[in-house]
Amino acid sequence: MIPNNPEIINEIKKNIKAITFDLWGTLINDVPVRDRAIKFKQMRKDFFVETLAEFGHEIDQPTVDAAYQHASEVFDINWKQQRAFDATLGIDAMLDFVKVDVPEETKEKLVLFFEEVINETLIRIVEGGKEVVLELHKKYKIGLISDTSWTPGRVLEQHLHRHGIGQCFDSLIFSDQHGQTKPAPALFEKAMSELGVTPEETLHVGDLKFTDIRGANQVGCYSAWVHRPDYLENGTSEDMPHLTIDSVADLREVLL
Repeated sequence: MIPNNPEIINEIKKNIKAITFDLWGTLINDVPVRDRAIKFKQMRKDFFVETLAEFGHEIDQPTVDAAYQHASEVFDINWKQQRAFDATLGIDAMLDFVKVDVPEETKEKLVLFFEEVINETLIRIVEGGKEVVLELHKKYKIGLISDTSWTPGRVLEQHLHRHGIGQCFDSLIFSDQHGQTKPAPALFEKAMSELGVTPEETLHVGDLKFTDIRGANQVGCYSAWVHRPDYLENGTSEDMPHLTIDSVADLREVLL
């Protein structure tokens, strides 16, 4: 485990009553998900093309690629402005790009497919993640604060239950259900309200400095950064965590 200040560790152990987690890259191993994302992306594009063809609109591969990229850019714009993105917004962006109107029920069918295509696989919990969440839940209240994209919180919650840890979460905060993304203070404050704790009693764990660490620090929580070599430059010098760990499994040594 990465060395941390023993005094800070003792202070955190003494004060905290709750732990909130980020999801992607923290509890979920998003490396294999990235690999599968190529498959999911193409499945979404194919379904989009097939659906529009039912209404006489022929969309070629370069056009649907550009439409999907346009939706991704809409996501980035919203994320950077701390506004939530969901599949409805994404489908609207794609339809607007190709300049096609479809009936509302068809749009709903597109949205549902884009949201649930990830169910074609089982997203993976990071190594040791399930065990440490189950152990921490015996001592602390546990929450989740996660940004979402095409896949909504209701689908991600189903995957947590499939892994046998869904019951551990006393609070689940997904950006698509609250209209904002991290580091918006309201998301952290909502989680703490549901957990019945103060910032001084809360440790937030995440892998992105500019969302997780910044958000936690802004509201006065303790913060633990999951050190990832591929995500080193993702914050500023002000986004300094109280703890740095290699993975959530290290929390066993720090807190138990």
